[in-house]
Amino acid sequence: MNTIEMRNDGRFISHHGNGVDVYFDSRHKIIKSHMEGGCWATLVMGQDTEGHRRAQMLTTTDRDHNIAV
Repeated sequence: MNTIEMRNDGRFISHHGNGVDVYFDSRHKIIKSHMEGGCWATLVMGQDTEGHRRAQMLTTTDRDHNIAV
């Protein structure tokens, strides 16, 4: 089941039933997704001056929370 968690200043997190969380604020979109084997992937996207979202950083973590970039 999908849920939305409201934060202050217009920020919110959209929780999806398939293990994906998406954070939104006025300039960023951050997608955190569960991957096979207990790993996580996180994609940070920023909004440029023309309103287009661009990927800024992608990280993955293993089940022990070790970060691999």
